[in-house]
Amino acid sequence: MKINRIYLENYRIHEKLEVEFDKGINLLLGENGKGKSSILEAIGYALFGSDLRGTQKDAIQYGKKSAKIQVEFTGVDGEEYIVTRKLPGTTSIYRKSNPELELQGKEDRIRELCGIKGDIKDVYDNVIVAKQNEFISSFKATAKDREKTFDKVFNTEIYREIYDGYSKDVEGKYKNEIAIEENSIKSISDIMEDSQEVKEKLELEEEREKEFEKYLNNLSAELKEIKEKLNQISDTELKIEKINGEIRKSEEVLNSIALQEEKLKKQIEETILAKEIADKNIEKHNEYIKTSEILESVKKEKKELDQIREKQNNLEKDLISLEKLESDCKNQIDLWKNSIENLKVSCREKKDRVDFLQGEIEKKEKNLQVYKVELEKNIPLLEELERFESDIENGEKKLNTFIVKLQEKESDLEIKKGQRDNLIKERLEEKIEEFKSIENDKKKIEGEIEKNITLGIANKEAHEKLKSSICPFLNENCKNLSGKDINNFFLERRKRYVEIITDKKHQLEELEVKLKDKEKIVEMKTILNRLNHEIELKISEIEVDQAKFQRGEEKLKNKKLEYENWKLINNIKNREEILAKNTQLETKIENENSEKDIIERDKIKNILNEDIERGKELKEKIEEKLLEIKELSLKEKEIRNSIEENKPALVKYQELSEEVEKYETLLNSLKESNELYLENYKKALEKESLEVEKERLKEKESQEEKVLETLRENLLKLENSIISLNKGELEKIQVEKDEKVAEIREKLGGINGEIKNLNDKLAKIKEHENIIKDKKKNLERLKMKLELTKAFRERIKSMGKEVSKNMLKEIEILATENFRKITGRGEKVIWSNEDKDKYSVYLSGDRGELRFEQLSGGEQVAVAISIRGAMSELFTESRFSIFDEPTNNLDSERRKSLADSIGEILKNLEQSIIVTHDDTFREMAQKVIEL
Repeated sequence: MKINRIYLENYRIHEKLEVEFDKGINLLLGENGKGKSSILEAIGYALFGSDLRGTQKDAIQYGKKSAKIQVEFTGVDGEEYIVTRKLPGTTSIYRKSNPELELQGKEDRIRELCGIKGDIKDVYDNVIVAKQNEFISSFKATAKDREKTFDKVFNTEIYREIYDGYSKDVEGKYKNEIAIEENSIKSISDIMEDSQEVKEKLELEEEREKEFEKYLNNLSAELKEIKEKLNQISDTELKIEKINGEIRKSEEVLNSIALQEEKLKKQIEETILAKEIADKNIEKHNEYIKTSEILESVKKEKKELDQIREKQNNLEKDLISLEKLESDCKNQIDLWKNSIENLKVSCREKKDRVDFLQGEIEKKEKNLQVYKVELEKNIPLLEELERFESDIENGEKKLNTFIVKLQEKESDLEIKKGQRDNLIKERLEEKIEEFKSIENDKKKIEGEIEKNITLGIANKEAHEKLKSSICPFLNENCKNLSGKDINNFFLERRKRYVEIITDKKHQLEELEVKLKDKEKIVEMKTILNRLNHEIELKISEIEVDQAKFQRGEEKLKNKKLEYENWKLINNIKNREEILAKNTQLETKIENENSEKDIIERDKIKNILNEDIERGKELKEKIEEKLLEIKELSLKEKEIRNSIEENKPALVKYQELSEEVEKYETLLNSLKESNELYLENYKKALEKESLEVEKERLKEKESQEEKVLETLRENLLKLENSIISLNKGELEKIQVEKDEKVAEIREKLGGINGEIKNLNDKLAKIKEHENIIKDKKKNLERLKMKLELTKAFRERIKSMGKEVSKNMLKEIEILATENFRKITGRGEKVIWSNEDKDKYSVYLSGDRGELRFEQLSGGEQVAVAISIRGAMSELFTESRFSIFDEPTNNLDSERRKSLADSIGEILKNLEQSIIVTHDDTFREMAQKVIEL
């Protein structure tokens, strides 16, 4: 991949910055504080999801609410893409050729386009980019932190996650399920009954059931015969009861007919009396009808006049409303006329005030121009004076700060010299030579031990082959063993070898004791070398700083002389004199400010114009009101004419009201007689129908008497037929038989219940047996799964380490090659990943194997860059790398060596970006970007 362009907006110190990159090595050059690392941080944050230094708020430029990062790059597929990330906000990615279509699955798409294997953020932070003051930290971290970091980079953390996570849960699950199944089988076995015992009980109960059923059938036949006789008696009794009911019903009908005849007699007498009352009141009834008709006619005529009367009332109300409106209009006109007079007076006063303010404004503006010209002459002098004073003050501060730092460096130099002197006293070279001699002795002893172990093994094999004294090659007696005890011969030799090995091991232990301080002495020697190197650098730095301090003092002295000459030329004593003059002029300018007068003038003008417009509006309103009064007068005249026209009709309405009252009084006096007539006339008409009903009842009574006589004859016959049967004796026998049947059935019910219970038990036993059988099969399957899971976990546990070891071997080869190119030295880079030594880096050479922490600062940088270059080649297809200040902690010779060799390291990459504050890499860069 290749980054083509980055655009930053309100990000860190960059308000708006656009940087373009080329293929090959791009050198981002600039002094500290120019924002070089901010550009790299923006690339990592937007493209690879790397963390910010601090919060999003810290990354947004001070005083701004948001920031934007835009990275344009070419993916491994050869197409150009643009990634935009907003702070705060989200990330979007799209093809440069189609910016309207946003691509989905941002992280996966970027990983694919950048050719990264594994976690995109971890590979970027630990492989692609070597950050300033951070790119060696991952190798110096604790074993636990190194394992966490590089497992992600090598993508082997998945094996540990499987071992500690899902597979562990599965193993626990199988163990739990096995325990549950075993407990379940035991619980079911404990509650199961003996199936053979239950079957024997079932056969016994079935025999008893057959005996009771036979006895019950005999009893049922006898009961059936008795019940038939009793049913015959019951049928006869029911017939008797039915006839008795019919007799009672017939008697009730005859009584009802008698009561109805008596009631009809009374009703006929009442109709005769009603006819007499109706005949007495017929004349008043006729008069009531006639009067009602007259009253209805009068009311109808009155109703027609009601509409005219209602209209008259509405006209009178309208007249009152119009008179009030006319009065209100006249009052409003008077008020508006007064307002117009007041506005005329107010307008004259405002016009006078406007003229006065205009004169004041013109006067102040003339004075203001004079004061401003004087003030503008003094401002450049004040700015120049402030610039001189600021430069002098900053120069003095820098010199004071420089003195403090120089003193700190001199103090640090003395401390390092003291540490070096203490180490020189330890005679480290002599001790290291002694250790080398001891190690040579140790190797000799180890060789002798190995030799005797080999002889012992050969002795054992020879003993096995020659224990019969027959040579396995010649197939004849061995002459060397002729006449000797074979077992003693070989045992003596074995004993001699064991004694030699034991003695040598004791010697080896003594040498190990002597060598126990070797690592400490070697480390002290490394520290001494580093101190010598650091002291040389520190002396060089102090000499450079002293020269810089002298130049700074000379520069400050010249600036002060230049300042004094400038004051003499411009006739200025001090800053306060200029400030006092400026203050006086600013006060005068402020006093001559005509802004308030202009505002007041414009405000009064606006009010004056509004008053004039208001006067015009009031005059128009008065004209409108006069027209309205004229219209109201015309309407009043029309209403008065209508009122006069309706007066004759109102007189007629009054006369009709009196007639209605007269006829209503007459009707009230006739009302009682009319109601008596209507009530009794209707009742008198019922006499004929009542007499017909009376004849019908007499005929019905005769028929019912004949029916009653027939029923009594039938009842007598049935009572005689039932006497021959003995109902009481039959019922007694039936009760006895029923009790016996109930007893037998109760016993049968118990037997059936027991049979059902026993069958249920057998079914339950069968069900439990099947369940236990299934559970045992399942238990075997679970145990097999558990064993397979355990074996799988053991294999997966070691798989991650084996994968990483294979990768580390490849990285070691490439890293060693890179290290030798950078330093020109022959040491070998070793990267180990053992259980007690997680991802530890060593440098192996003449000084032995030195841990990464024991290396000097320059060596650590060189080793870290070498390993990262190797990882970049193996773990990404991006062919892209970033180095942030790679020369930190390297002396001038090694910086030059790194610059000469880094081109060789990066030659296989499509693009690399190097950020630095020195120009060591300028000659080998394809593009130099200066900030």
